[in-house]
Amino acid sequence: MKKFLSIMFIITVIVSIVNVNAEEYETRCWVLCQPDSYVNVREYAYKRASESGIMECGDVSYTDEKSKNGYLHLISLPNETGDGWISKGYVVFTEPVRIMKSVNICAEGRVACWRCIGGRRRCWVTNNDCVVVYYASEEWSVTDYGFIRTKYLGIDYEAMLNMPEIEDAEMTWEDE
Repeated sequence: MKKFLSIMFIITVIVSIVNVNAEEYETRCWVLCQPDSYVNVREYAYKRASESGIMECGDVSYTDEKSKNGYLHLISLPNETGDGWISKGYVVFTEPVRIMKSVNICAEGRVACWRCIGGRRRCWVTNNDCVVVYYASEEWSVTDYGFIRTKYLGIDYEAMLNMPEIEDAEMTWEDE
């Protein structure tokens, strides 16, 4: 019995050490995409890999920060394998907030609107152009023109949380 308890104690210690080390390498991340849409989670880090699930805007997960071919490895997912790969273009590291507010662009010159973070350019907006912000994180926001860096929205992330919501904002993404 003592031998059994000693072995159980050693196993418990080893498991707790492994869990502590695993937590050190996990980073919380969120999906940022168009409203009412989703991003595919893939089995492997390439576009033609089988889909193992989906994540919607605002969904939270953890990453071990491994990346490959423009994809980020997610862990602790509610799928069969518990992990998967998602395009880096839809991952942020500060929680996105549903905003649904109209704001003016505040920048010298023109500002690029992107299909996704680090993706292809959709169009340009300029100073004082009005955009509807659907979701915002500290660095990136999803607007009716595409992904725009939050710093060009003329207000900071914390201030956006306290703005009144506009009624019936419709998503109108038209390519140039």
